[in-house]
Amino acid sequence: MEAPAYEALLFVSFGGPERQEDVIPFLENVVRGKPVPRARLQEVAEHYYQLGGRSPINDQNRELIAEVRVELAGRGIALPVYWGNRNWHPLLVEALGDMVRDGVGRAIAFVTSAFSSYSGCRQYRENIEEARAALEAGAPVVDKIRPFFNHPGFVEAMADRVRESLSRLGGDGPGLATVFTAHSIPAAMADRCQYVTQLREACALVSDRAGAGYWELAFQSRSGPPSQPWLEPDVCDRLRDLRDAGVTRVCVAPIGFLSDHLEVAFDLDVQAREAAEGLGIEFVRAGTVGTHPRFVAGVCDLIEERVRHARERVSVGGLPALPDKCPADCCPRPLPRTRGPARRNRGKRGRPPCKPVSVPVPRRAAAIHLERLLPGASSDLPGTRTRRAAASPPIWSCSAWGLPCHPGCPGRGALLPHHFTLAPVARGGIFSVALSVDGPFRSRLPAVSRHVALRRPDFPPRPKAQRLPGRPTQTQL
Repeated sequence: MEAPAYEALLFVSFGGPERQEDVIPFLENVVRGKPVPRARLQEVAEHYYQLGGRSPINDQNRELIAEVRVELAGRGIALPVYWGNRNWHPLLVEALGDMVRDGVGRAIAFVTSAFSSYSGCRQYRENIEEARAALEAGAPVVDKIRPFFNHPGFVEAMADRVRESLSRLGGDGPGLATVFTAHSIPAAMADRCQYVTQLREACALVSDRAGAGYWELAFQSRSGPPSQPWLEPDVCDRLRDLRDAGVTRVCVAPIGFLSDHLEVAFDLDVQAREAAEGLGIEFVRAGTVGTHPRFVAGVCDLIEERVRHARERVSVGGLPALPDKCPADCCPRPLPRTRGPARRNRGKRGRPPCKPVSVPVPRRAAAIHLERLLPGASSDLPGTRTRRAAASPPIWSCSAWGLPCHPGCPGRGALLPHHFTLAPVARGGIFSVALSVDGPFRSRLPAVSRHVALRRPDFPPRPKAQRLPGRPTQTQL
């Protein structure tokens, strides 16, 4: 089968307002179809107003497009460049309309999102198809470039940004931590894609090249109702725990973003910086890849491999390069959120009841752990079989307990023990179990029984080497 010939390059991005009067209409586009209270829109709008009502994202996309044009010309690739956004002008339908008028039949699309998730990958493909459908006949075919979280151009550019920030903090040493950040997404969405896996892989690759030493991954910019689980820990919450662990200097690196738009300029440069200064932590925020020469070259590498039909797909690290065409089941929409086992004769008329989900393995693990702490108390957990273990595995390792976890779970032991915690809880004289769950693992655990309760996620125990003298230690169960 003959490979397609591309006649144009389409830049696809999120979009942002460029005037104060655009802010609310832009936010209405972002949340269309979602039950977001008007007060929440006004709250977010204030963040834009503090920056003059103009998001930096459009200007930064213009700069990146200009640099890519120059680099492609130097490689002998003559493609007209179009630009369309999901949520604000120039919109995708406007860009595709220009392509129709110019007679473009097929284009290659670069999306300003390095990682796989529904909102960062599949939804953009849906947006493109919706724009094509709106134009009816004559709309060009658009092929999306693969996610590039492990492309050397992205990794090396981000490592250079982190390395420069670490030098401003005096280099590696005691009391220094690097916190990589990415946009939080609903846990139900994260369960159905490789977002967290890819983030951790990219963080490890960047940290290794930048000589970052101790690093962590945190999340930022969450939205949605408080009752809906999103990826955690939040970066500001994590800064407080790092301070308690003896960290005095922190480099925050927004690896999940390509440019310094609102989520970086406000959520990190304002909110996270104020949180760090209030805690007495020296704070430096690393730049995004932006128009770093290595990243610009990497973008052009991704374009060239498709335009020239190269067989090799370049990547670094332990994960392979993703395919050019996403599988049919890649990054699906998150499943509808449920509130636990259904009750008869409740809910809206005509809606089928939710099917209760049984998760026997966590219940068994809870019983084993409770038996170790309080012999005989685990009999309060109905339907479990207890056994005594002479040498129980570490409670902080999900694999040691045989608990199911998401595909990208890195918690095979030591440094990332953040998925669950079991603790005895006294209720009316009866000891039962509180199951505290963090991150994408949480949505996999419905209420197992009336004796198992979901609690706010616990953070990892602090490393002994980083505890401040005289502070109480955290008891590991």
